Amino acid sequence: RVMKRSKRLRIERRIETSYPVKKVRRNHFVRHIHRPRYNWMICIGGSLLIFVTMGLVSSGFSVYFPFLARTYGLSNTKVSLLTTVRCAASFFSMLIVGPFYKWTGLRRGVTVATSSAFLSFIVFGLSTGFVGFCAASVFAGISYGMGSMIPVSILINRWFEDRRSFAMGICAAGSG
Repeated sequence: RVMKRSKRLRIERRIETSYPVKKVRRNHFVRHIHRPRYNWMICIGGSLLIFVTMGLVSSGFSVYFPFLARTYGLSNTKVSLLTTVRCAASFFSMLIVGPFYKWTGLRRGVTVATSSAFLSFIVFGLSTGFVGFCAASVFAGISYGMGSMIPVSILINRWFEDRRSFAMGICAAGSG
């Protein structure tokens, strides 16, 4: 049975805006294939992303500040300045995160954010002075600003038609 073109377009438009699907062309009609329950895998991935970029970089790393002060002879002011540098870097990276994700795409942008977290831990491990710790804090701030809640909320809005709040809550639990 042949469906009217206008009705077919409305159905396709409704399907395309609800969640990402794979398009397969058969018999001159575009069929939409959705992988069931894949959205919960996206939720688990978002939780891991928040754990790396927010939990490890922001929440978990402050445990090591007394060690840095004791080992490298940093004053409390300098140790607190590391948190300030990280927060300033995350603020400025959040200002450009929208155009950044439009330019690079979500997958590459998340890769940059997690790579920045990895690079911050490497720089922290190799640094022996305050300037190196500030550079590592900048990388940590970039990771926190570009990889925490913003890309996860974009992913959840793309993949979930209902239960978005529940999925966002599961992802936010990864922050620690």
